[in-house]
This record gives sequence, C-alpha cells and structure tokens, in this order.
Amino acid sequence: MAGPSSIRSVSSKASSHKEHHHGKHHDKHHHDDHKDSMAITVGDETLDNAAVTLQPGTHHGENASHVSAADVSLPYQLERSNTTFVETPTPITNSHSYNSSATDLYAFRASVIPKIWLPVLVTTLWGAFWTVAYLSVGWKWIAIPNQLIGILGVVMGLLLVFRTNTAYDRYWEARRLWGTVTTQVRAIARIIWVSANVTEPKAIDFRFNAFKGTPVGAAPVKPTPEEAESMRQLLLAEKHAALNLVIAFPLAIKHHLRGEKSHKYQDIHNLLIHLPDYRPGALHPETDNMPVDISLHLTGYTTFLRRSEMVDLNTFGAINAAILALVDCLSNMERIKMTPIPKPYAVHLKQTLFLYILSLPFQLVGLMGWATIPVVFLAAFTLQGIEAIGGEIENPFGYDRNDLDIDDFCDDLKKELVQMIDRPVEFTPTVWSTPVRMGDFSKLFKLSSKPKGRESTAVSMTHVKSD
Repeated sequence: MAGPSSIRSVSSKASSHKEHHHGKHHDKHHHDDHKDSMAITVGDETLDNAAVTLQPGTHHGENASHVSAADVSLPYQLERSNTTFVETPTPITNSHSYNSSATDLYAFRASVIPKIWLPVLVTTLWGAFWTVAYLSVGWKWIAIPNQLIGILGVVMGLLLVFRTNTAYDRYWEARRLWGTVTTQVRAIARIIWVSANVTEPKAIDFRFNAFKGTPVGAAPVKPTPEEAESMRQLLLAEKHAALNLVIAFPLAIKHHLRGEKSHKYQDIHNLLIHLPDYRPGALHPETDNMPVDISLHLTGYTTFLRRSEMVDLNTFGAINAAILALVDCLSNMERIKMTPIPKPYAVHLKQTLFLYILSLPFQLVGLMGWATIPVVFLAAFTLQGIEAIGGEIENPFGYDRNDLDIDDFCDDLKKELVQMIDRPVEFTPTVWSTPVRMGDFSKLFKLSSKPKGRESTAVSMTHVKSD
C-alpha cells in the first residue's frame, strides 16, 4: 500500500557562481557570497518553471539555507542544471503497532499458559478418570442431567466478564495516568527551560545577594560585571539541576510503584546527586516516597524562580499546576497498586470456576462419551485463562511481560528532555530567518486538500548543497 510521498530536491548553485562548482572548494563560512536555486515537485506534478532562491543563514551554529519570501518572484525562472527528484513512498502498516501477528497462535511467554497449565492438567485428568469410569468400568450412576451447564454457565460468564473488565479498567487508567505524567513533565521542562530568564538583572542581583548571604532587609549589594556573569552561569547550572529533577520524577514513580525505595539505581542516582541529601558520602534521608521528595525540591525551585523574578506570576502558577498534576497522578497510581480486587470476590470466583469445571464430566459423559475429555480440556483452558488474564493485568506497574512498558516510557521521555537541554539554540524569534508567506507557498505548492483513496501527499524540501 502506498503511503505518503516525500519529495527531496537536490539544489545546484546559480550560474553566476558555477566556477565554484567546477573546481573551487568554497569555505562553508562564506556561503553568503552566492544564492542557491531549488526546484520542487508535488506528487506527480512538477513545477517546471518555478524558482526559489535560498539565502544562507545560521542555525544551531551551522550554515543552512532558508527560503525568503522576498526571493520568491514571478514569473518563475528555473535553474535546472543538477536537479534530481526522488520519490520515497512510505508503506502504512499497523501490524507491529498493535502486536498482531500469526505467531500469537503459538506464543507462550506473553500468554497466561505458564500460570494455568497445572490446573488445566488437573481438571483434564479429572475428566479423563470419570470418563473411563463411566465407559469402561460401567459406573453409569455418575451421569447427571446437563441442565446445570446452562444455569451455571450464564453465571460464570457474567462473573468472568466483570473480573476482566475491572482489571482492564485498572490497566487502562494506569496507562492514561502515565500519559498525563508525560504531558506534565514535558510542560514543566519546556516552561523552565524557555521561560526562566537567567539574564534577568533582578535575578542576577537576587542570586548574588543570596550567594553572599546578605541579611534580609539589608541594602542589596550590586555585583561587578565579572560577578554578574558568574551568577548567570550559576543560574544556568541551577536550571540544569532543576531539569534533572524533572527527568527524575517519572523514574522515581516507577521505582516507588515497584516497591524500590532507594535512590541508588543506575537510571536515577546521577540525577539527584546535586541535592545535599543525596550527595555521595552524605547521610541519605529515609524516605518512603521518593517522588514526593522530588516534588518538594521542584516546588522550592519554582518559588525561587518567582522570588528572583526569573518568571512572572502566570508562569509560576503554570509550573505549580503541573507539579500538582504530577502528584495527583502519583496518588492515583498508588490507589491502583494498593487497592486490588477485594479478596473474597477473587477467591470465590476462582473456587466457583474450579467447581464448575469439575462438574462438567458428570454432565457431558452420558451425551458425548470419549469426547468428554477434550471438551473438558478446552473448557478448562478457556475459562481459567480468562480468569488468569484479570490477575495478570490487575497491577500493571511491575516487571511482567504483560505489564505497562514504563521502563521504555521513562527512557524515551528522558532521551527527549536531554535532547532539548543539549540543543545549543535560543528559543526566541529574534534568531529566526525570514519565513515564506502562505500566499507564496500556495503558488509554489499546488496541494490538493482531498487525499486520493487511502494515500496522502506530503511535501518535504531537503536542500543539498553542491561541492
């Protein structure tokens, strides 16, 4: 099945600078001496007479090209010399996403077979014994009317449906809560990293006087330019430290829900060692709830941001609201973990199900004969498997194969935030280049708003400079 088509355009230099293309190696820091032209195609339609001039700009410390609206001119004049169009269809498939495969028919590790094989074997042998007794030994008195199957079958069906639905509701709520944790962690990291202004003069003065230990109420001391720069670097380091706590929060939730109380785990230890209580060699506090402890430090940092005027009141409120949402998610996950299905209900269901399966040979042997043995096996495998599924997904925070993949959730979120922190770019429009106006864009790319069948057309421009 054909998927979205992405189009790449390989650009060549303008004719006025072809001498660089045919032999001269031009320093990459002097691309502003020339302009590049680029041709574009959309789906099966090529704009043969279109030209877009690209002016080099600086982004992330490297040279790249940006389309300027001022350079889009009509009529179009296309420089076609080394332009190549490459169509890369992407197939659309969901077989991997939903774990649907023919191998599921004989899957063992991800199934409940390891948990039910023994009771299934016992009940099958039980059925075989009474079948042999009825057909070979002649114990005809063991057969009873089969009306009990219909009566008890309806009751067992309702009980099993309630059991599995309740367990899946817990599983799905846990996944939804992890989605909320991901959203709020991203929000806190984004707001702190972008909105906390470490160059704010009031923040620098506040941090300098706090560093010097200026008494409350005393006249603040003005830092020298060198001291102000040192304070700016200190504020930036503290912002990194705060984001380490944001990254550590979902990891702390994971360990807390698994009953792992210590912070000395490889994935979280280095994110906390900047805190006084968790420095190597320090007397570590005894805490039964690491996420709550981290939330206290995050709240303290948020208060510091407001007092130093690094953020305004609305931003301060947004960060606190996100921290509150994280703590709320933690409390709800604790509720799921610490409040299982009531024990009497789970025990009685299991006992009733077992007695129902044990009664099947007496109701079936007179009607089905030797076929009673495989029928009892199928009934035991099906019903006990459904009951076991409820117990398997009831607590989705552990290490079982069918639990939530919270290790991957945390690792992906950590990787995402680390990439955000490591990007050497300032998130402000003052470093942006001139954009393409939508009117010019619609002239260049005559896109249809109606996808053809199950296919859609997407356009991506990849500008590749020639040597």
